[in-house]
Amino acid sequence: MAFWVALGIPVTFFGVIFLLPLFGVYLDTIVLTAMIIVIGIIVDDAIIVSETIYEQRRKSTSPLDAAVNGLNKVYRPVLTTVLTTFAAFATMFFMPGMLGKFVFVIPLTVSLALLISMMEVFIALPAHLTRSISKESADINKDHPEGLFDKFRKIFKKVIVYPLKLRYLNVLLFIGALTGSLYYAANNMDFILFPSKGAEMFLLSMELPIGSSLNATSDRVKKVEGIISDLPDTELDSFVTRAGMLLIMDNPPREGEHYGSIIVNLTPWSSRTRTADDIVEEIRQKINDIGGFKNVTFSVATGGPPTGKAVKVRIIGSDDLMRKQLANDVEKYLTGIEGVKDIEQDDAPGKEQVEIKVNYDKLARVGLTMADIAQNVRIAYDGEVVTSVRYGDEDVDFRVILQKEARKKITYLNKLKIPNRQGRLISLKEVARLKIAPGPNDINHFDRERTVTVTADVQQDITTSLKVTNALVAHFDLDKDYPGMRFMIGGEAQETESSMQGLYIAFGMAVIVIYFLLVLLFNSVTQPIIVLLAIPFGLVGIILAFILHAEPFGFTAMLGVVGMAGVVVNDSLVLVNHLNDLTRQDPSQSVLQIVVQGTTNRLRAILMTTLTTVAGLLPLAYGIGGTDIYMGPMALALGYGLLFATPLTLVLVPCLYLIGKDIKKLFKRKSA
Repeated sequence: MAFWVALGIPVTFFGVIFLLPLFGVYLDTIVLTAMIIVIGIIVDDAIIVSETIYEQRRKSTSPLDAAVNGLNKVYRPVLTTVLTTFAAFATMFFMPGMLGKFVFVIPLTVSLALLISMMEVFIALPAHLTRSISKESADINKDHPEGLFDKFRKIFKKVIVYPLKLRYLNVLLFIGALTGSLYYAANNMDFILFPSKGAEMFLLSMELPIGSSLNATSDRVKKVEGIISDLPDTELDSFVTRAGMLLIMDNPPREGEHYGSIIVNLTPWSSRTRTADDIVEEIRQKINDIGGFKNVTFSVATGGPPTGKAVKVRIIGSDDLMRKQLANDVEKYLTGIEGVKDIEQDDAPGKEQVEIKVNYDKLARVGLTMADIAQNVRIAYDGEVVTSVRYGDEDVDFRVILQKEARKKITYLNKLKIPNRQGRLISLKEVARLKIAPGPNDINHFDRERTVTVTADVQQDITTSLKVTNALVAHFDLDKDYPGMRFMIGGEAQETESSMQGLYIAFGMAVIVIYFLLVLLFNSVTQPIIVLLAIPFGLVGIILAFILHAEPFGFTAMLGVVGMAGVVVNDSLVLVNHLNDLTRQDPSQSVLQIVVQGTTNRLRAILMTTLTTVAGLLPLAYGIGGTDIYMGPMALALGYGLLFATPLTLVLVPCLYLIGKDIKKLFKRKSA
């Protein structure tokens, strides 16, 4: 029987691989992650069907009748489990933003896996089991000597009575554990969408003082190349250098002779002893020893969809001076936060330019206008075509312009003669002064207003992008201190917040759909609440696991939570459905006896589901046989969530079922 149950996993896996190309999706890490999430649900459904068929066979039923009766007994709850799991994941199709496009393949993979597994469980598995149990001894229906599990089940049946009698106390203990874990998680656990620990690429951007030649930039970049080349072969895979260009993660590049960039590709994380952040910090220290750079920043590619820099604040406003002042104040504030690094502004100054500061009073007295100054300066330095002469078949233009030597010296600009309305020549220095200052490199706009964007990275072991961004927004009172200015948050913090909101909405929609599916199954509006209440209690084991392992909570861990919730819902609704069947079969029996018997009947299936799924997940969580930085947190959440879900299903759900019956009796007495 175990072979036919396990066979459903590869059948489902290869079926999904065959169907995914029809949707333009192919096998990759995210598909494997989705398959691992749904394995527990597939195994759970197969165990429920096979165990029921086997129990029917032990009741002196023929193999064919055992398969038919067993499947008929559980097809409604099993079908409901498939539909509820589909509802939980299908809402992810409607997630907004870049993350929604990234996770689209997850609900697609899960939906196909559920469809194939349902066909396998309802058609192939009963057929296989019919042949399997027909070949076994005809004494299968007779009494056998008690096995180890039968002894354990008898002990469990005696022990489970005590927590059920103290059901109110047990529910309070579960509520206390949930409240405490949620409080601790909210105040102490970090949420990082995609941790950078497993990053395999980072970008190094260098800026020399303005006016540096391309040759000087190349010489400095070569020294940095030497530092990177010294990395061991177990860490360095390849690198690409660009002199004269500043590459910025998820932003258009900038060109300039004083810019330089290096893209560094590292070996796979599983073959390294150091993370990308550790390597970056070592390179940073060595570059500081070289000196000569105006600014050096690093951007580590964290994997997953592009979310931009960890901290990204766009400052929008029409007042140039106030906007620049606010950008400087934001940069100063970020500098004082521990764990924030690589702070940049996108309004970096460009090459030096000559600004002509006009004295308008003097300009009016001598009879000149701004147009006169602009026109004469343009002619002097850009020239103007005054005539053309034909030589043979070609017209040759004659351009009037200052000599090359004069254009190179600013003193000649001061002496530039400009004719006024009376024809008198006025020197430029009589009506204006010259100022040499860096000009703008780029002028950025958002919604037709000028902007300055401040970006920064964070050390994920010290702080998170969400914490830094929230602290920044709370620190500045724009209406009071910077009227007319406004913030627009972007980058990883904004993507994290929008992703969380999308997940909350998707989860809320899923809960509503699941509730109505359970109403159809139980023909009750209260019993579905018992099943749904089991979901949040499953978080206790996950939170405890991440606290003990000192791991931040991320997106893949959230997928593990969804997978755990699917198994918890499956086990809970099948148990409640079984208790309802026992109640209909023998209404004279006390509710406590029914709950004890029903929970004992479901003990084997629940333990087998937990043990088989956890046994397959924990090696992945701990990197036994191979490490995947993104699958590890998901396996950790799903594995430890199921470990805690076992007492949850065997103790909490029966307690809630009894409390529901108690409340129903109380209302009946009052109405009587």
